[in-house]
Amino acid sequence: MLPDPHAQCYQNLMQALSQLAEMVNGPNPDQGTVRASTLEMQQFFQAQILSLGMDELDPSMVSLVQSFQTELHKQIRLLVNDVMFLGSARQPETLERRWSEIRDRLKSCIGYCEAILSIPAPN
Repeated sequence: MLPDPHAQCYQNLMQALSQLAEMVNGPNPDQGTVRASTLEMQQFFQAQILSLGMDELDPSMVSLVQSFQTELHKQIRLLVNDVMFLGSARQPETLERRWSEIRDRLKSCIGYCEAILSIPAPN
């Protein structure tokens, strides 16, 4: 189990990702709003999550948390790229494919947050 400050930051990130997913899954999502929310979520991740000290964690958890956090960081960077590419899509098929990629990427990010939050406390 993560210490409270860590758990709270990941809960907040997961909430932001879930709100973004709701927006993207809704009817006629607005590209500008999605882009702004994605960048805001990325800034939160960089400012709050990446600044969390690993020395507060039990040593047996550090490696696992770092692994998940590294993957989450990669997925968030790719999500930002997907959202930027969305703006250049002109054909309806390309636009739908981009939205689908964004939805899948958001599911992955939420999954990593859930995985981090469910790491069991060491014995």
